[in-house]
Amino acid sequence: MKIVYVIGESFNRHKSSLYGYCKNTNPLLASYSSRIDSVSADGCLLLFSDVVAPNCQTQDLVVELLSTHDIDEPDTSFENYPLFPSILKKAGFDVSYYDNQGLIGDARHFDFACTFFFSNETILANTVDRYNDQKFDYDGELIETYPPCMQSPKSLIIYHLLGQHVVFRARYPESFSYFRPEEYKDIQEYTEAQRTVVAEYDNATRYNDYVIDRIITELKDQNAVLIYVADHGEEVYDTRDRLGRYVSKFDYQSVKPVHEVPLVLWMSKSFVEKHSSEAKTLSSNRDKAIYNVDLVYTILDLAGVDVDCSKLEYSLAHDGGGRTDRKIYGKYDYDKCRKEIDAVHLRYEK
Repeated sequence: MKIVYVIGESFNRHKSSLYGYCKNTNPLLASYSSRIDSVSADGCLLLFSDVVAPNCQTQDLVVELLSTHDIDEPDTSFENYPLFPSILKKAGFDVSYYDNQGLIGDARHFDFACTFFFSNETILANTVDRYNDQKFDYDGELIETYPPCMQSPKSLIIYHLLGQHVVFRARYPESFSYFRPEEYKDIQEYTEAQRTVVAEYDNATRYNDYVIDRIITELKDQNAVLIYVADHGEEVYDTRDRLGRYVSKFDYQSVKPVHEVPLVLWMSKSFVEKHSSEAKTLSSNRDKAIYNVDLVYTILDLAGVDVDCSKLEYSLAHDGGGRTDRKIYGKYDYDKCRKEIDAVHLRYEK
């Protein structure tokens, strides 16, 4: 089995056409079936509707997206729990890690890369078999240089992308300038300057769609599963005249664009045929309530690795109720505030 885990960046779920956005930001991923009973030769894509980022800091979230630590476990931190790639490596998986936000061992990228623990040679040797030694302006260049080549029958490849991070215009080549500011004139709340920024964000999202499709294209003929999730979202004038993220600040208007993130899971035709039970369970769990950082449990489950720190009730490949009291910034109960959050109007909603 080949598992590809893609950690995206600053992807607001509500700006994805897969989730109903009015602009066609995900044309390539939309071409895959989203129903388990209509698997094509290209496999199928499942959308998950209830995934929440517990905070909005990349530094904290990437650590948790790689760790088996339960973020709701009181008085503990990720240092007390193993990284899930090290568990899979010990179980015989070949592990690759490719990061377009920073380089392993480069102290200049300590905060931004979020992989400072790989600077420890013992941790690195026991966690990763190979990693990139260069970064790129665009994520597509990372995939071209480090494609998902599987070194063994059991392989894990992790990508950490630039995605739609901060400077949206810098995240895609000129050839992906698909959306123009004038296309947003029907949304009267936007100023002229805001229309330009929104178009740039949507172009970065459309380019991200291309990047994920490039990876899938490499995997179509293999027994493979791809999991894409964003670390957090981004406010792009969605509900008010606000751009970016405000760390540790909770209000109902920020939750949809910042904390409700996309999760897509693609399965090859071969994977569905060889793992039909897991595929059906994944499909039936498309509305399961989880944190994005819970995906480590799904990956361990799919890999068939049973360890004490795995929480199967939060695995999408396992029956279970999921989370019921998800906290944002460790104290604001997302699930208890759903009525107020759902009532927030997004400017681009019909």
